[in-house]
Amino acid sequence: MPDDVGDLLDVYPGLAGLVLLVRLARDSQVMGPQAISRKLAIAGWAVAVIVGGFGLLAVIGAAEGTF
Repeated sequence: MPDDVGDLLDVYPGLAGLVLLVRLARDSQVMGPQAISRKLAIAGWAVAVIVGGFGLLAVIGAAEGTF
């Protein structure tokens, strides 16, 4: 378990990386004919939202002292 709020903020660079990867995977200029499908991109965005939501809850909980 992280010691303070600063440790919990380490979640967000990983989230930013996930968002970047999903966007790049959908880009046909980057991926050519191997771009991911819309369904897979939606699943990637869902994961990003869930991870971001839990990260935000953890930061709020740590700030309030409930974690």
